[in-house]
Amino acid sequence: MNGFIEKPENRRSIRSFKPDMPVGEDIRQIVGAGLSAPSGTNRQTTVTPVGRNKEKRGRIAEGRESLAG
Repeated sequence: MNGFIEKPENRRSIRSFKPDMPVGEDIRQIVGAGLSAPSGTNRQTTVTPVGRNKEKRGRIAEGRESLAG
């Protein structure tokens, strides 16, 4: 079967995550790939916050702290 068709058919969602953070170089590669991906109607308005501080990420997710904070 075509590899492109196989990917979505064999995809599985993951609902649990490891407690440890990826290393910095892995994060840089992931963010770089995301930033170079095309956007809808080529508007290029993507905001990609990256943070390794678990407590601060939680506060941002809850709306108690701004991304600039």
